[in-house]
Amino acid sequence: FIDVNAIKQFKNYSKKSIAFFNDSSTRCPKIKKVHSYFDKSFSFEKDDCKNYNMHFLTNWIYTNSSNTTNYTYQISNVSSMDKRFNLLNNLSIELSKLSIKYKFIVLKNKKNYKSTSLDIIDQKLSLEEINKLNNESETLLDINRENQEGLSFRIFESLGYKKKLITTNKDIMNYDFYNPKNIYVIDKKFPKIDASFFKEKYEDIPTEILEKYTMNGWFNKITS
Repeated sequence: FIDVNAIKQFKNYSKKSIAFFNDSSTRCPKIKKVHSYFDKSFSFEKDDCKNYNMHFLTNWIYTNSSNTTNYTYQISNVSSMDKRFNLLNNLSIELSKLSIKYKFIVLKNKKNYKSTSLDIIDQKLSLEEINKLNNESETLLDINRENQEGLSFRIFESLGYKKKLITTNKDIMNYDFYNPKNIYVIDKKFPKIDASFFKEKYEDIPTEILEKYTMNGWFNKITS
């Protein structure tokens, strides 16, 4: 969202300029206009890296495991009210049928969606409140946005918290931390969940793999 002329002025005060984009150019077209003004540009979207000659880099882990074993919920999610609402609602109905204890919170917007299975709120939760809910949950739910394959922060929260994950992002299977015991991929159009996934225990990711996705690993790569 920074104007090109502003970027040019910033560069007068720097020896090197680096950009990191954790949105896709399909959702945020201005990326295509501004990325070339930096000395080096990174993106978490593989197609953007290929199409616009940027360097690939994921988001990072900013959370730590709390070693919680007493879970209030088997799965949870906090999201805004957008195109993902219907899928979230359908998933909540599916989970109820499986007798899976869930907590899905949706921040209300101008559209008046109705649901008897979701918690719809008027005010944003604080980061502390979201972290508390994550800690109380055995599994996190990630629904990737339309026209985005880059891995969201929800995925890296699950790695940091050592939580299992259910996601609609199929590209996650191409990453070295992918483990079907920890990560269950569902289809957006036909969101079916195998209840046996919730019986699997979390399997630790090898330290040498996990280190690459920490904030230190991310910082070392972007400044190398």
